[in-house]
Amino acid sequence: MPRMSWLAVRAAGVALFSVSLGACDLAMSGFHEEARDTWSKTYPLATNGRLEIVNTNGSIQVDPAESAQVEVRAERIARAATQQGAKELLQKMEMREEASSDRVHVESRQPTMAGFHGNIEVRYTIRVPHGVTVDLRETNGKVDVTGLTHEMRLSTTNGTITGKKLNGEVHASTTNGRVDLQMASVSQDVEAETTNGTIVIQVPPDASADVSARVTNGHIGIEGLPSLKADDENSRRRFTGRLNGGGHSIRLQTTNGGITITGSEKRDRSKADKELIERER
Repeated sequence: MPRMSWLAVRAAGVALFSVSLGACDLAMSGFHEEARDTWSKTYPLATNGRLEIVNTNGSIQVDPAESAQVEVRAERIARAATQQGAKELLQKMEMREEASSDRVHVESRQPTMAGFHGNIEVRYTIRVPHGVTVDLRETNGKVDVTGLTHEMRLSTTNGTITGKKLNGEVHASTTNGRVDLQMASVSQDVEAETTNGTIVIQVPPDASADVSARVTNGHIGIEGLPSLKADDENSRRRFTGRLNGGGHSIRLQTTNGGITITGSEKRDRSKADKELIERER
C-alpha cells in the first residue's frame, strides 16, 4: 500500500468509531475512582535496532538516551466506579513484550470488555539510543518525540503528533488531530498526513528539499523560506516546489485543515490551526 494512502483505510471507520467513543463517554461518566502504578523495563538494543510501542489510550513520549539501552516507563491509570474496581481493573492490564538484540516490541493490552467496567490509560515515557528506528502506534492519545535522528514512524487515530529537533526519516500520520514537526535538518524524506487537522512543519531555511503539499478543505501557507521556489500551476490547495534547488522529499497532505511550511521558529499559527487548538481544549 502506498505510504501516503494507507491512512485512508482507517479513515473510513472514523464515523462509526466516533459514535462508539460517544457511548464510552457516557459509560465513563461514573468512573470517579482510580488506581495507579508504574511499569518499567530496560532493554539492550543494537545500533540500527527497532523499537515498537503499541498503545490504546494515553500517550507516548520519546527522547534520546545517553546509554545504549532502551528505557521504557509506563504510568498506568485505571478508572472505575469504585476504588476496588479500579484496582482489579489495573491488575488485569497486560503488558506484552518481545525483545531481542535488534528488536523490542512493547504493547499495552486492555482487559477484555474493559469499556463496560472502567477505563485504563497508559502514559509512556521512553528513552532510546542514537540510531534506533522507532515505530510508535497510539489510538486515543498523543505522540511526542524530541531529538531523534533515525527513522521514525509515528501514528495515532485520535490525537496530535509533535516532533521537535528531528533529523531523520519521518512518517507521521493521524486521523483526527494535527501534526507539528520541527526539523533540525532534512537528511531523509519527511511525510506527514492527517484527515481532520492541520499540519505545521518548520525546516531550516538552508535545507535542500523537494516540497509537495495538498489540502482538500483548507489552505497552504509558506513563511520565512525565500529559497523555496514554487513550480508552475500551483493553487491554494496544491503546492509543489524546490527548496534550495531540491533534495530529499517533504510530502504533506490533509483533508480538513491547512498546511503551513515555515523556516521561522517564531511563527504565527494559521487561523485554521488556532481554531483546531481551541476545539481540542
